[in-house]
Amino acid sequence: MEAKEKQTAAEAAAWETFEAAVLAVPRDQLEQPLLADGWSVKDVLAHITRWWEDCATTLESFHGTYVEWDGDTDAENEKVRAESQATSMEDIEVRSAHVRERMLRAWDGAPVEDPRAGEAFYTETTEHYEEHLAQVRSISG
Repeated sequence: MEAKEKQTAAEAAAWETFEAAVLAVPRDQLEQPLLADGWSVKDVLAHITRWWEDCATTLESFHGTYVEWDGDTDAENEKVRAESQATSMEDIEVRSAHVRERMLRAWDGAPVEDPRAGEAFYTETTEHYEEHLAQVRSISG
């Protein structure tokens, strides 16, 4: 199996694990600020979705002028959290599904010869899910 195929498979497995943890959280607790710093599971899903967007943009940029996030990550995370709190869980789930599809299409078309592509994909997917999995599991049991 090639490196890109391995990364794709690892991401799919890590996402399946993370998504299962989210689905295990009682629906009435998804929007409750039960995580560190008052975040909810809904906020975390919106957060992951935001960084999938960034990943897609980065991967798509390999076909033109390379673009990499160069902003204040903490400020962006707080902005996403505030937006999440004003958005329904259903809307976040729909948006998340669309953005994930975009990101996976971008990954599929990304050049395997450029290590920045694999790093961007890994960082904003597999590594990111693992970073937040324990938080979500603390609610889902």
